[in-house]
Amino acid sequence: MISTKPRHVEPGDSWKTRLKLYTEKKKTYAGNGTSRCDTVRVTAHKLVVQCTRVLRLKKGSLVLSDQVTHKGHATATAKTAIVGGTGRYHSAYGQGTVTLAGPLLHFALRVDE
Repeated sequence: MISTKPRHVEPGDSWKTRLKLYTEKKKTYAGNGTSRCDTVRVTAHKLVVQCTRVLRLKKGSLVLSDQVTHKGHATATAKTAIVGGTGRYHSAYGQGTVTLAGPLLHFALRVDE
């Protein structure tokens, strides 16, 4: 994962992150993706960001939208919405969770069509 996130985040800051996607069970390469996050709120102990994520897979792409609350360096989990897609996923919708643990992101998605 490569990110342009600033060291000290201020309200209004945004950054992009490049992702390499792997399957959970077999740990095989599944595709790549990008995240673009915008800072919504910053307090002494909390950072709230709104993110749009594009997951590019072999048969098409999924577009996700979520708002994540970070409390220090602890693992953060948030609900994410599947808001669209391309290719096989052109009519996709649904929801899931995104978990951020250090440099790793884990997506658990329920894709409906």
